[in-house]
This record gives sequence, structure tokens and C-alpha cells, in this order.
Amino acid sequence: MLEKILERLIELECALDDAYYAIPEYDCNSDGKSNIDGARCSVYNLKDVICLLYTSPSPRDATLSRM
Repeated sequence: MLEKILERLIELECALDDAYYAIPEYDCNSDGKSNIDGARCSVYNLKDVICLLYTSPSPRDATLSRM
């Protein structure tokens, strides 16, 4: 399940990157770029959390539990 979520987040990340760089550098576009950049940051942070959850050992697995 987490792997599928991570795959989708990577797709969203790529789409947001494309949208961000497709907007021309004009003053009237600054709000649009700012909104897209905020969404990109949210996706990056969420992707990091999912990666941590996906790679962390299960608390039920005593042999891999952290001390």
C-alpha cells in the first residue's frame, strides 16, 4: 500500500515540477508559481514521511526493533 502511495506521489511531484517550470517569469505569475511551489514542498515532505514509514522495521518484529 505505501509503495503505491509513494509511486503516486512521485508522479505528482513530476507534474508539479513541470507546471512550475512551464510558467513564464512574469510578475503577474508570481502567485501561481508560489502556490505550485507550496504544493511541491508539501509533496516532498509527504514523500519523505512515506519513505520513512516504508523503510522502517515493524514494531512487531523484535529482531529488527530499535533500541
